[in-house]
Amino acid sequence: MIFSRTLSAATAAYAGYCFAEPAHLPQALGWKADRTETGKRIAYALGIRDAAISSVGVFGDRHQVRRAMQARMFFDVFDAAVLAPQGADRTAQLKVGGTALAYGVLNLAALTADSRRVRKASQLLTLTTPAGVARSVLR
Repeated sequence: MIFSRTLSAATAAYAGYCFAEPAHLPQALGWKADRTETGKRIAYALGIRDAAISSVGVFGDRHQVRRAMQARMFFDVFDAAVLAPQGADRTAQLKVGGTALAYGVLNLAALTADSRRVRKASQLLTLTTPAGVARSVLR
C-alpha cells in the first residue's frame, strides 16, 4: 500500500498546513475580510478531519488504509461539491473544485495501483506454496 500511504502522508502535510496557515482557504475562495474568520474555522475543521484520516492511512493495516482512502475520496468529492460553489467568482470555484477533484483522482489511482500490487503478490504467494504449485500443475 505504498502509494496510498504516500498520499496519506501528503494529506497529513495538508492538515498541518491548515493549522499553520488557516487563512489559505478563505483566500483561495476569494472571500472578503468579513468572512475570513469563518474560512479559518473551516480550514481548522478540514485539518482535523484530514489529520484523522491520514493517520489511519499512514499507520493502519492494509484494510484500514483501504477504508481511509475510500473516506478520503468521499471527502474530496464532498469538498468539491460543498466548498467550490462558495467561491467568490468562477475562477475561485474552479480552482477549489478542481484541486479537490484532482486530489480525489490521485487517491483513486493510488488505491487502484496498490490493490493490483496486493492481488499480484497474493497470486505469487499462491504459486510458491506446495498446494499452489500442485493446483497450477493439475489445471
